[in-house]
Amino acid sequence: MSFHQANQYQPDHILTNKLHELDEYAFRSQLAFGPVLATKRLVDQYFEEGTECRIKLPLFGYWQNLMARISSLPLQAAFYASRNFSASVSAQYSWPLYPYHPSVEDYISRQQLNESHQHLNGSSNAESCWLDALRKPELTTAKFREEYQKKPKLRQLCAQISPELTPDVLLRRLELAMYLRQLLARMVCTREKNDSNLNFEFLKNEESFSIPLMSCSPQDLTEYRKDMSQFFVRWPTSTPYSDEAEFNLMQELLNSLQRNPNQNPLAERLLWIYLLIQNQYLTLLVQRDDFYGFDQFQKYTFTELRDITEQEYLARFRQAHGSGKVSQTGYLEGRFAPKKDMASFERILCTILGGYARYLSLGGISEESTLTKVIAALQEAPHMADKAKLALVVHFIKRPYIKGELFPFHDLYRQLTQQASLLIRILKANPGVARWVRGVDAAANEMDTPPEVFAPLFRVLKAQGIRHVTYHVGEDFSHLVSGIRAIDDAIRFLPLNNGDRLGHCTAIGILPSIWRRSLPPTLTVTQENHLLDLIFVWRAMRHNHAMFKWASFAASEAVALAQKIFRDPQFFCIEQLDELFTLRDLYPLYDPLRDEARWQLRAASVWDTEYERVDKLLSSPEKSGLLKLYRRWLFDDDVRKQRYTMHAISTDWLPDDALIALQQTVMKGIAGKNLAIECPPSSNTRISQYVEVQEHHVFRWMGVDAHVVEGDVPMSICLASDDPGIFVTDIKAEFYHLFAVLTQQMKLSPHEALSYVSTLNENGRIFRFHNS
Repeated sequence: MSFHQANQYQPDHILTNKLHELDEYAFRSQLAFGPVLATKRLVDQYFEEGTECRIKLPLFGYWQNLMARISSLPLQAAFYASRNFSASVSAQYSWPLYPYHPSVEDYISRQQLNESHQHLNGSSNAESCWLDALRKPELTTAKFREEYQKKPKLRQLCAQISPELTPDVLLRRLELAMYLRQLLARMVCTREKNDSNLNFEFLKNEESFSIPLMSCSPQDLTEYRKDMSQFFVRWPTSTPYSDEAEFNLMQELLNSLQRNPNQNPLAERLLWIYLLIQNQYLTLLVQRDDFYGFDQFQKYTFTELRDITEQEYLARFRQAHGSGKVSQTGYLEGRFAPKKDMASFERILCTILGGYARYLSLGGISEESTLTKVIAALQEAPHMADKAKLALVVHFIKRPYIKGELFPFHDLYRQLTQQASLLIRILKANPGVARWVRGVDAAANEMDTPPEVFAPLFRVLKAQGIRHVTYHVGEDFSHLVSGIRAIDDAIRFLPLNNGDRLGHCTAIGILPSIWRRSLPPTLTVTQENHLLDLIFVWRAMRHNHAMFKWASFAASEAVALAQKIFRDPQFFCIEQLDELFTLRDLYPLYDPLRDEARWQLRAASVWDTEYERVDKLLSSPEKSGLLKLYRRWLFDDDVRKQRYTMHAISTDWLPDDALIALQQTVMKGIAGKNLAIECPPSSNTRISQYVEVQEHHVFRWMGVDAHVVEGDVPMSICLASDDPGIFVTDIKAEFYHLFAVLTQQMKLSPHEALSYVSTLNENGRIFRFHNS
């Protein structure tokens, strides 16, 4: 199952020995090489004995890597098929799967889990998306085709998965898989009662052997479905494309093939083709364990293959609830992106809150209900202790600077201004919305947009009643110093107050040695990026006696680089540069900032405080020189060209002790403002330079003995899942990942491990953005 591809750093003899072991296993099981043998072997390797699908605790990290490549649904079906359970055992599909430990289960049943950071789009499991794609293959691939044409990164993702994978190939394979599924279902569903063998009677029709399964086009398959309707089956359910229907099909199929392996080999061959297509499709939805970095993650957000599944939200709230009567999730914060017009903005809010109302089983709410009706129903709903409590966070989208703009991010500032106006209008028109929309955030690739761009937006929205701010930062970065500085910039420029949060902050947790190990000796960054890094190093270290030489070095380099960018050799001292770049959070859409002669008459608006910040600067004679420089920074074409000129730097231009000192300086700033950090371990492991969760910086932040770094400042850390569907996880799985590492690798007792992880969970409750 792609073992060699997933472990390319291992020598060939490991793969050879695994194949020998699999050959022996096949002999003992009396099964031929194929999907039946493979699924049974994986079940024996990863699943605990018992009547429920539970993953072995020591193998949970390896299990998640496996789930980045194949579906768990056939494996769960194989688990029940391979056990001789009594009729009283109820087999059902679950997503995701977890280990089992009494201490963890008891804790969750008593305290519940608190999700501080989950994107609602990107949460659906890939198996449900697969079945929706089989149900509507042309509609599913239509948006994929559009994005494929527009976005080079999506074409890169397809080429990484398979050089031949294109929208046409994908559609052809979905059509083929849909056809194969019908054939397999016919073998299962048309058997005589109590007959354990599959029914191959329909294959006696000679016409069936002329079906060119591997070469016909989607159009051909459509015609075959019309001409050969007698080969298709009436499913014993009204929802043949549900997870339950798929699970039952796989269980019956594997049960028959395991117990009677000498049946017509065509069944297993068709199953194998079906699973291969399915697993390739899943790799367009789930970030593979060998695809690292935010750029890789972002490619998955471009596929649009979740779009049909994620048009409604009820399933996602049920997924967060879990399988028990009482929700495993206590507080859930869901994030969604704002829309570009009022109708779309209201519609997404109505769809989310309507899905939540149906999750609460509130009567009279349907997909056609208005936002006003949904809000009224939620306000009248009684307290339900057994349900997850929802809060929403609007996450605005970062995007790269567009060459030719009047000034960097001009178009983004305009878009953010428009979206802020829409959100404010919604809050005023529907006062009840404020109970649910509790905070704002900015997501997407942080190397595209710096924190200060969102500062005016967040200040205005806070003044209009949005209570809380969080911000994705320090997640991925061109250099570790840049990531640390981005976190510091967020603290300095954004209106983060006591009880607010920051997302990820990997840059102040990852050890420099781990960050550096996979990088080349030199990196290429923009001159602007390096200049701001140098100024930050000077500012952060100038009062640190042990690091003063690096502060002096950074000051000298910064002045030289600024002279190059501004083309003024007589210019600058480091203090002047530091003061200059404190102006980065001004609202640049205000015309007088560009030209004082362009004084504008304006009506009162929510942006007045931002205009007044600029007016105050304009009326200050002592700031005139600074303002002149900042205008050049923003509007001078030559300076802007120099800002974005690429610049080669040594990867280790700062030593490890200086990098750790920078991390600890920013830790102190976070702790001093009483901010919390949202920490999603699986997401960080995929996006950063970690190989496995065991290396994750959360253990450093927890203060676990083996990971303690002298001088670290204690901070409040909250557990999160980020994008459950893309990373095959949820908040309970994240809890178990940390518990597994602490007990299995670090050899802590279950009591000690639970004490560490429960603190993160309880911080999620303490620092929640909820109304109550």
